[in-house]
Amino acid sequence: MGTEISLSFTLILLINFILNSVCFKIGCVLLLCLITSISEAQTYYLKGRITDESNDIAGASVILNGKYVTQSGMNGDFSALAKVGDTLKINSPFYKDLTKVLNDTLKLTLVLRQKEFELNEVNISFNKRKVIDSMLVRAFASLNKEKHSGKGFLRQSIVKNNSEIVLANEGLVHFTSPGNKELSSHDNDYKKIGINIQSSCSLTPLTEKKLIFSINPQISFRRGIAPEYYYKIIKSDIINEFFKEDSSKIIINITAHLKKPNKKVNYICTINKDSNSLKQIQRYEEDANGDYFFTNFEYKNNNVISIYSNAKQNRLNSFYSTTEEIFINPSSEAFHYPINFNSNKCGLHLYLNETVDCEAIKEYKKFNSIPEQRYF
Repeated sequence: MGTEISLSFTLILLINFILNSVCFKIGCVLLLCLITSISEAQTYYLKGRITDESNDIAGASVILNGKYVTQSGMNGDFSALAKVGDTLKINSPFYKDLTKVLNDTLKLTLVLRQKEFELNEVNISFNKRKVIDSMLVRAFASLNKEKHSGKGFLRQSIVKNNSEIVLANEGLVHFTSPGNKELSSHDNDYKKIGINIQSSCSLTPLTEKKLIFSINPQISFRRGIAPEYYYKIIKSDIINEFFKEDSSKIIINITAHLKKPNKKVNYICTINKDSNSLKQIQRYEEDANGDYFFTNFEYKNNNVISIYSNAKQNRLNSFYSTTEEIFINPSSEAFHYPINFNSNKCGLHLYLNETVDCEAIKEYKKFNSIPEQRYF
């Protein structure tokens, strides 16, 4: 009888031990899964460098989950808030796109592979400056030089730390531009572009009172309409340049270091080969503080049809990205609208009292197939 009780007691202890062990293991697994899940859900500061093994790549677009977040700097470096599991894409005109799923938080070195072009730059190295200058002058000359006007959709935003939208505005604008000669002589010629803000709508009101919208749409229009003015500025400070071509296009890359103001510039121009007309211009500027300004212009039928501008600054212990998108419908109609845009008031939210009309903007976006915001 005593032996049976002893065996029963031992069996109970053994079963209890097994159950506790199983529960412990299950608990550990569940805890590990929970920790992993929390870790994957947390954002971290992604840092990386973009290269082609021989040279750092400046001005490459960094895209997370289909949304643009930043550009690579003059040394190929970039940083952005990300999460494990995000899809990272790198895009640059001379290289094949690179796509990678983030599976850890380590610093990345991303090596891009060059696209195949028919002409090697070495073949034209003996007169490269003259050839590139001639191609750009011809392409700029093909643009609409006369006084003209048009209507456009304007989107403005400010994003904090690549994640929090602190300002989002949309609007419809009419603009009028003088001939190119009137936009290419002096730095403040951009003020000659007249803008009428017809409608505006605030999607996210600005709550951080110390911030202002710092990109001027007049300057954006001027950069797209008269690119020769900004090309002249960098011509004397070029430190490297080359071009490549295929059957349909020529892509020119110029790197310059401006002395006044002290800025590094990467300038990429794409030209339609059959017509010598402009297709795209991308310009990346970076100052000594690491603040940068990026612009992208798309052209069709010798007119600029879309403008994207992005300025990133480190302010108030945070990174702020200021973005402006303009989609343009050139028009042959005479400009008969009152000019109500003030170059000292660049943000659409400053005109809401006079021009608020969200429904008109929605209808225009739908009718003209304006894409939703693709950027943080």
